[in-house]
Amino acid sequence: MTKNKKIWKLNHTRNFSEKITICAYDAGSANHLLNTYKENISNTKLCLGGPALKIFENHFSDIKIYNLKDSLKDSKYLISGTGWGSSLEHKSRKIASKNGIFNIAVIDHWVNYLERFKRVDEIILPNEIWVTDHEAAKIACKIFSDIPIIQIPNLWLDEIKSRFESIRRNSNVGFNNNLPSTLLYFTEPIRTKWGDVEAGEFQSLRYFFESLEKLSKKRFINEQEKIKEIIIKIHPSEEYSKYDKFLEKLKINFPVKIIDNGDIAKSLAYSEAVFGCETQALVVSLSCGLPTFCTIPPFGPQCRLPHNEIIELRNIH
Repeated sequence: MTKNKKIWKLNHTRNFSEKITICAYDAGSANHLLNTYKENISNTKLCLGGPALKIFENHFSDIKIYNLKDSLKDSKYLISGTGWGSSLEHKSRKIASKNGIFNIAVIDHWVNYLERFKRVDEIILPNEIWVTDHEAAKIACKIFSDIPIIQIPNLWLDEIKSRFESIRRNSNVGFNNNLPSTLLYFTEPIRTKWGDVEAGEFQSLRYFFESLEKLSKKRFINEQEKIKEIIIKIHPSEEYSKYDKFLEKLKINFPVKIIDNGDIAKSLAYSEAVFGCETQALVVSLSCGLPTFCTIPPFGPQCRLPHNEIIELRNIH
């Protein structure tokens, strides 16, 4: 890392006077680009797919979606996501790089930074990188020493925290100082097997259920017979039914509800403890002041989220 490299921190949404293209597929970066679009509607073309398209359609009633080639025509700036769901964002950076379009990429997480810009053996780096907190900025500076790193306001997180507090304040949630009885689990596609026949997301979910007795004995959660509900929130890039057969085989003795709605604030507000692997939602949970746990099993990799407040299940003995 370049010792004196400056991390530029913006306290407002950037406005562009020239034409820009926003290209996003996965949910993470799309959430952070909503305000950029809102402040630049008149000079922005959208190229969206997957969860990102649904997110924009939920926030804006009338948007026009362009194909990749047409979206970049006459644009001076490209702002793209850096997800794994497709190659759309990678292709947009490739076209922008070839045609001299200033290329900005939004990293919405804290892991796999270089891999986000690689497809097969091709790496297309941006001219500028946007991140949303200081921890992410430090990681980006270390990996991309020659690329300007900009820390933008995390307006998405601010909005969730505000709604979380409003729901807790104005509803009859009924929580008190007792041990957590309503547990929320955020799934995510790991896509890697950790020395077993199951992908990591299934191994972690299995480990979560296996750890409930331990968590109860150590008084991290309420007694097992007093658990009111376990809510499993499906990641936006996963099918709603992905875990159905898996959960049936586990023969769970707790009331379990599966949801896929996008209202994270509401999901968190009606929960008392939160679990998952490395999803961004765990950091949101921390920001809302909820007990937050990483469910990567002992035989899995280390949790890469740089937030020490996250409790790792495998470290509880």
